[in-house]
Amino acid sequence: MSLNPFFARKLHYLLTVGYTDDIIETIKSFCLTEVFDEVAVMDDLEDILDSAILEHLQQKYEWSEEQLSEFYTKLRQALLIEPKPQLSLISITPSISMSVSLSSSLSSPCGPGSSVYLPAQASSLSVESKSKSRSKCFEYDATPPSVWAHDEDAKQYDRDSEYSPPDVSPNVCTQLRVSAPSLSASSSSPSSMYVCAESIDHTLTPYEWQAHKQAYAEQCTRLLPSDQRNGDEAMVRALAIGRKNKVPLLQNIADTYSRVRINEWCNSKLQANPSELSEAEFFMKYKYFRALREHNQTHTVEYLQSALHSFQKRICPKIHFKSMLKINDSLPEFFEYTSAAIKFVHNSVQQHDALPPFQIDFWIIPKNVTPMSSFPMHHFHSSGDESTDDDDDDTDEEDDDNSDFEHSHNATSIIGDIEARLRHEKLLYMTSNVEFNSPLKRGVIGQFQRELDQKCRRFWRLQQQQQQQQQHSKKKKKRCLQADRTGAHKTRICILVDRRSKDGGDEHGASSLKSKPTSKKVWEDAMYIFSPPNNCNQVSDAHVPESFFNASKECMLPLKGYKHGQGKKHKFAADGEEHIDVGHSVDGYQFTLSFHVEAVDDIKCYLFHQGWMTRFLPQDMIEIWPGWFEKSKENLEFVQNSKLWRARINALRSMLNDSQFEQWYEDTTKRTDLFKTY
Repeated sequence: MSLNPFFARKLHYLLTVGYTDDIIETIKSFCLTEVFDEVAVMDDLEDILDSAILEHLQQKYEWSEEQLSEFYTKLRQALLIEPKPQLSLISITPSISMSVSLSSSLSSPCGPGSSVYLPAQASSLSVESKSKSRSKCFEYDATPPSVWAHDEDAKQYDRDSEYSPPDVSPNVCTQLRVSAPSLSASSSSPSSMYVCAESIDHTLTPYEWQAHKQAYAEQCTRLLPSDQRNGDEAMVRALAIGRKNKVPLLQNIADTYSRVRINEWCNSKLQANPSELSEAEFFMKYKYFRALREHNQTHTVEYLQSALHSFQKRICPKIHFKSMLKINDSLPEFFEYTSAAIKFVHNSVQQHDALPPFQIDFWIIPKNVTPMSSFPMHHFHSSGDESTDDDDDDTDEEDDDNSDFEHSHNATSIIGDIEARLRHEKLLYMTSNVEFNSPLKRGVIGQFQRELDQKCRRFWRLQQQQQQQQQHSKKKKKRCLQADRTGAHKTRICILVDRRSKDGGDEHGASSLKSKPTSKKVWEDAMYIFSPPNNCNQVSDAHVPESFFNASKECMLPLKGYKHGQGKKHKFAADGEEHIDVGHSVDGYQFTLSFHVEAVDDIKCYLFHQGWMTRFLPQDMIEIWPGWFEKSKENLEFVQNSKLWRARINALRSMLNDSQFEQWYEDTTKRTDLFKTY
């Protein structure tokens, strides 16, 4: 018996956390002696109190219980790592010969001032990839030859071995991205290989169709309700084909349309009539669709067009560049909050403190939202459902001096008492006040970033402790699986920063039901970090990419009586309170950044605002957001003074790293304007 090369490599992670080669060799020798393969090792480590491996190590190295427990955590963390090769661009065309070889067949592919609440409760091809001084060999399924997908169980050959594969007939036409793995195993592994649009196989066998359809039916209950699933066959088909080819096909197309539309508008926004790229215009111009038509695949284009339309309808409509509701708040402070959130997510993964996948939904509740005068507010009062209330056509004409307050009071009623909601639903949460006049206290840039980092890490640790307590309460000896140092692995958390006045008072803090919201902010922001209900707080093992959207659409702030999706939502609700998800406009107070973290080079961010959604990039804070905010002196000066944000936006660009989508965008549009450099 010999150890799987991937398993052996995983053990080398222990070198990065302070353990020696001797310990690694001891584990290898023990496994060979006991004829333990990787599955047997994982079974053995399931219980720290009944592990032959740990008992052997404790006896040999005379570890204390504390030392053994620490090693157990690191070893489990190491074995959960899935080394995925970062892949350079390799093109295989009929006119170019590649060196390949035949091999065995593989399968297809909280700090001071904070309070905490803990509730009770058929042949394959081996393609050689060389990068710098190292040579690696990965295996890919070659049937059909037009579809290439990374096999996570592919054998990895010794980095120092010589490998010279023979030539093969150059009759395979495809393209894939291949690059060498990082030097050390990391909990923040690079994502799997890039599958180009031209190599996607758009066919499905009956078995594949049923299997993928079932996966989406189980994980995307909000996006694909059971009573409407048959009406969206084109969307389900596009999702299934993407899953088969291991590429987020429909998500990539939707994000491409979103970013092309934004770029077209930004390039013409100074004109009298800025360009608004419709779906029909995009379908005609999109070079990927044009290429499919040229290859007589019109039917494929038609179902993808229908799928894109349904996808946007199910999640959220596309954003509006001009809004009848204006955020009466500080654009610079929204910029600081967003920058801090991006840096926190990036640093957590880059520094190996959080193991993907995980999700963070970050909602900044504005101080106030001002409707344009004489505009009926019921147009904005929507929970994100397809149906709207057409019966309520009568609106009272309010005096202009009172309209701002009436709107603010209505939105406050919808949100209600945040902490009371969390406590009633027995959710794990942590609350604290952000520093006064946050996050720009005395102009200290980065202050909130440090505060967010500390409190989120503390919350993740509390979450781990709660999981351990639940294990013991069930009278199980098993220790809670600690996949990383923070407990972020396969979890979703929500962060709410509430910038509204706590008493709805005037600029001096005096409560007055007839006072208008003031532009001067003198109160502290409240921050809530919590684990959402159980039906949307986990990322499953075999999750589909769209399940992140489904979780956000399921719940952002639960209504009293929600009971993890099983209760009667309105039974205990206060007057005016509503169940809130990212599709709910909250009368303009919805402003959520949703981070979908799959790998160190696969971090997606989406912005939900007023019931709209778009793929978010840092330049949007300057190019789009000013149109949603009041044109106050502070906001205008911030946008005009590029020294305040130019360098920071350029730096944030690399922190939202999604290398596969960046390559997809360039390949399918033949454009290089995804990011704007200032």
